[in-house]
Amino acid sequence: MCIRDRLGHVDYLFVNAGIAEPGPVSAVTEESYDRQFAVNTKGAFFTVQHMIPLLREGGAIVFTTSVADAVGAPGMAVYSGTKAALWSFAQVLASELVGRGIRVNAVSPGFIDTPTMGAAGLSAEEREGFRAVGDATTPMKRHGSADEVARAVLFLAADATFTTGVKLPVDGGLGQHVAVPAE
Repeated sequence: MCIRDRLGHVDYLFVNAGIAEPGPVSAVTEESYDRQFAVNTKGAFFTVQHMIPLLREGGAIVFTTSVADAVGAPGMAVYSGTKAALWSFAQVLASELVGRGIRVNAVSPGFIDTPTMGAAGLSAEEREGFRAVGDATTPMKRHGSADEVARAVLFLAADATFTTGVKLPVDGGLGQHVAVPAE
């Protein structure tokens, strides 16, 4: 059964797929590059393309980008590129769909508690080290929760009815380089 048959229309679309395979540029394989772009960019693009006809006037699309698309994090070249591409898609779609009353925005998370911590293939020890780096570098000195990201998405989808073409940071100040006071 297809979505049109089951639902008829869609009010809000949240595009939130992504994998990261960290590593320096010199170590990136073509397979890793292709995998990250296939999941993070190609999958998102064609999902949205197929869902646009089902979006109701006044509806919204919200993409998940990443703080990594703007901060130049070492080891995150491919992942950062995929998320920057999503932000570009969101901006173009905001322009293309505004005439239908469909708003298109993005959330830009920083370090968020997820089962993989946003980095595929890490051992438990590596994941804990990644967590420690995130807590140390985030001005709020903690990871965000999936619930905090979800609330930002719901705000953009349902409540921010005069907002389109924006990227909302959900990153504890990381992307804004908020100064942390000395203790």
